[in-house]
Amino acid sequence: MKSIVFSTIYFVIFLLVGLFGTGFVLADVNSSMTIEVDLIDFTPVIGIQVPDNIDLGNLSKRTMKTSNYRVDINNTGNINITITPELKNPSEEILSYLFFQRRTTEDYQRIGNWSLFIPASKTSNPEDEYCYIKLDLNSYEKNIDNDIFNYNGQIIFIAMPA
Repeated sequence: MKSIVFSTIYFVIFLLVGLFGTGFVLADVNSSMTIEVDLIDFTPVIGIQVPDNIDLGNLSKRTMKTSNYRVDINNTGNINITITPELKNPSEEILSYLFFQRRTTEDYQRIGNWSLFIPASKTSNPEDEYCYIKLDLNSYEKNIDNDIFNYNGQIIFIAMPA
């Protein structure tokens, strides 16, 4: 009777080992996995960052022009751009004599006739560029009869794909 019990126990153990053992062996030879990725930064984005305000200082009757002031412009988008400054108010007379130049070795060009190329950044930081601006009233034909303090106007920097 003991031999039947031991035989039965061995048979059950053999059966369990066989089932679990073949369960791993009978697993699928091929298996699949899902891969997921987000493809970002492919949509063209145009963005720039310019100073909120620039004070050109004083312009006197003696010199009729201001000093050169550096303006930092950042391309915050992901494509090459060309920026063109324009007066928000096209009928503005005095500030229509603003002049821009890319570098001090280049000639100045009047607002509306000047553009600046700024490449897209190759990193996550904006691409920095700069130019120089001045107000030159030497060819302004109207008389300025009184001192004018805090004269101001707005420039719009139009950014287009390059």
